[in-house]
Amino acid sequence: MPKVSFENSNSALGTNTTEQINAGIFFGNVGAIKELIFQYKKDFPNACVIATGGQGKKIYEYVETIDEYIENLGAKGIFEFYKLNKN
Repeated sequence: MPKVSFENSNSALGTNTTEQINAGIFFGNVGAIKELIFQYKKDFPNACVIATGGQGKKIYEYVETIDEYIENLGAKGIFEFYKLNKN
């Protein structure tokens, strides 16, 4: 099996093994995230969905139910928590 990276694919149908594996990984993850958001929205219909993390921006471009992309959200949150508790 060739080594692949997580990248957007132009099609779900690859023209070779590497492209097909990449398409399966990418669209499989995007589909799983869409389903998770759908299920969460049943319990929390007004929830704001934020993408972050290493692949968050790529996924945000494909999942229309994600409301916003915020780079480094975890680090920003930790810093805000630190500022609230430093005194």
